[in-house]
Amino acid sequence: MARKLINLLWGIAVTLLALELLLRLMPVLHGWENPPISADNPVIRDYPGASYTYSHDWDFRNHVDGHFNNLGFPSAPVNIHDPTIVIIGDSYVEAAMISPDERQDQVLAKIIRRPVTALGMANTSLPDYMVVADWAVHNLRVSALVFELSPGDLSESVEPRLRGYWYEPLGDALVLNHSAKFTVRNVLMKSRLFDYLYYNLRFSPQTMFKDWQHPQGAVFDEAQPTPGGDPQEAGISPLMQHSTKRFVSDALILRGRGIPVVIVIDPNIQNIYAGRSGNLSETQYVGQIARTAGLQVLDLTQAFRRDYQTHGKMLDFGSVDVHWNARAHAVTAQALAALLGKGH
Repeated sequence: MARKLINLLWGIAVTLLALELLLRLMPVLHGWENPPISADNPVIRDYPGASYTYSHDWDFRNHVDGHFNNLGFPSAPVNIHDPTIVIIGDSYVEAAMISPDERQDQVLAKIIRRPVTALGMANTSLPDYMVVADWAVHNLRVSALVFELSPGDLSESVEPRLRGYWYEPLGDALVLNHSAKFTVRNVLMKSRLFDYLYYNLRFSPQTMFKDWQHPQGAVFDEAQPTPGGDPQEAGISPLMQHSTKRFVSDALILRGRGIPVVIVIDPNIQNIYAGRSGNLSETQYVGQIARTAGLQVLDLTQAFRRDYQTHGKMLDFGSVDVHWNARAHAVTAQALAALLGKGH
């Protein structure tokens, strides 16, 4: 009995080792490991100079290889002494599923012929963006800040998470809290078998540990239309409204330092495909409050709708992955160029 158990365990170990070695020959999603958060390094980012591989699903779709730049983001190297337009957002800005030269920051830089960088990180939201913005202002020569808001940014801003920042109430105020449970995740990510099962196949208790999962490989529903134009009717809770006011207030403080600030509202692409206008979404609500406060707001809905109606070509990867494709990034870059090309 003992010998059979030993043989079984040896068989399992050999099989796992063989799978690990085999998958190391495949373009499995890997390399997205985060340095510890500290007072000197408050930003969630990757290791500067490290290589990464992105792929999706069992058959490694949208395979992209690259290196993180000197700041720890999958964008072009940044000269910290050059005035630079900084785009901040989540996986829609990180855009690991398309070639680096097709991402909006690089396309925009070519159009306006000025330095642009993207500080995008998957599974981040409004409070993360403000931490990144403050860090960028203190470490770079920021000529403009662009906050790109995508589905979930508002609701996730008040939800505790395993990796990142969130707002939580303390009396009448909102305080910034964070969690940085990177160690176990970073160790597990060294295994290609783990990466393949967890990130490529999404074989995980997703609802319990969604903040561990790199959303580039996830398939999720984009924000759907919500009823009415009233925040409460649209499902925007008082806490989310408070989070919006905090975000807008912080953006106004940044603008008060003499830095142009633009809030970009990502469109609901499914509404565009279906030819419907939809109702108030979380991001549009944030845009309304920001515009009322005097901030510059760019809603990409019309630009995306115009491109789709004119050319009839997809702006995302469809049911496989709702993240933007290269065409959507080009449309976004053109819209930003019209706004930023001369005035900032």
